[in-house]
Amino acid sequence: MLKILRIPDRAALQKLIQDFDPQSATWVVSDLRSKFEIQQRLLDRDSGYLDTSVMRASDLWKTLLKRAAPAVKIISRDFAKSIVRHFLSAHKETLSLDGVSENFLLSLMDRFAGIIFHPNGPELIEEWFAQNEEAVTRWKSRYQVAGSALRYFASEEMITAKWVASTLQRIPEEQRTWDKPLIVDLGAELTSAEAMLFHGLSRVVDVTILEPSPVWRAKDEFLLRPYRDLEGFASEVKELAAADKSNGQRQVKRFSGQLAEVKEAVAQVRAWMEEGVPTDRIAVLAPEIEDYWPVLKPYLDEEGLPSDKAVSVKLNALPVVNRWLARLRPRRGELTPADLELAYYAFESSNPLRYEQFRSLFVNLYGEEDLHRHESVRQFFEKKMSGASGILPRDVFLEVASRYWENLDNTEAFLLIAREVLQNAHGGMELSLGDWIRYVEAIAASKEMTLSPASPGGLFIGNFLSAHAHPATHRIFLGLSEEGLRKA
Repeated sequence: MLKILRIPDRAALQKLIQDFDPQSATWVVSDLRSKFEIQQRLLDRDSGYLDTSVMRASDLWKTLLKRAAPAVKIISRDFAKSIVRHFLSAHKETLSLDGVSENFLLSLMDRFAGIIFHPNGPELIEEWFAQNEEAVTRWKSRYQVAGSALRYFASEEMITAKWVASTLQRIPEEQRTWDKPLIVDLGAELTSAEAMLFHGLSRVVDVTILEPSPVWRAKDEFLLRPYRDLEGFASEVKELAAADKSNGQRQVKRFSGQLAEVKEAVAQVRAWMEEGVPTDRIAVLAPEIEDYWPVLKPYLDEEGLPSDKAVSVKLNALPVVNRWLARLRPRRGELTPADLELAYYAFESSNPLRYEQFRSLFVNLYGEEDLHRHESVRQFFEKKMSGASGILPRDVFLEVASRYWENLDNTEAFLLIAREVLQNAHGGMELSLGDWIRYVEAIAASKEMTLSPASPGGLFIGNFLSAHAHPATHRIFLGLSEEGLRKA
């Protein structure tokens, strides 16, 4: 049975969380931070919870997909880009793909996945094209290219996390079932494909949809359109009473820039703590907190204020990873003075070539033949760059790439990258050496290593979308500008 419960504001949700029974139902949220917050509250209240008590929607769909189609592999976006790049090079002429980039094609695949994977999708869109001549000119060729790429991925039994809900649409309902009532708390993140999946699940278990119903919803109706589609199937639609906010106070302050915002925020946090407000009831929020974190953290440290945000660094910011990538990139025919300098001077303890002379010889490079300008540099790179080339299986590439990692006492970053490759690419996957190298570059640019862990019970530091389940009584909102709110 499907029920819809309209939520006037996030504060009204706290009573539902307090009464939630984690043993008999599953609470579905949109992001990891909200999941952790609800789990922590269950842990404080009940001293435990089940793995299925609180789940992200993406994890729920992945679980259902693994049960119904265990052979399908869910790959990362970075690896999907590598596969798309390989697809483009292999079908450039047959599909007239000149000028199409992997990012553009991947965005088209995201756009059309819900239609192409839907059992009736291709028929419906062909009818739409027949009725709209203008749409044929604008969209049909893009739809066909995206369809070819998606079918290629399907033939390889690979999809990205964004396509899981769309893929589940073509699986019979009796194969995608859940055994516990669901409470769906996705806010504006609910998609049309997910809405129809929850409708299907409601035939087997009770599904309660928590529909955002703020006073301004009529102005942004398109954000909540999937809820409108569900209302026709609901057996009951109820309004939840708004929470009492009579004691709340609001202040709006204008500042000249980010630094002034941060200074005021830290001063306000200090003032609240001196008044006796617990640190775990104070939240500092922004549309994208990473934009503020490099400035905010030093001020928090100076004041001795703990935060529950871990300090992490991108892998490609680590010198050991940069040196490794500098030695890999020439293997795909991209030899640059910066990579040459980093690779040559990073590992040779006694270089016969002075740096000034090196710069004069190699400030401009046009190919590997330019390495012959100096014998020691040529010998160094012939030794280091020897290895496989062309099309490589996954395991051969990892073996070749591991030869370039010099610091055997510091392999944590390499193991993180290798683990990501092994998780996404099956053993028989073959790509060009250049595509493999671009893939590990993308991993290094997106993966992070934790330098210092979060402080439990510290200030909540996060994004707007991650804070709705947090029981903070005092909140500071940064970046409330038109430009900043676009990121939210």
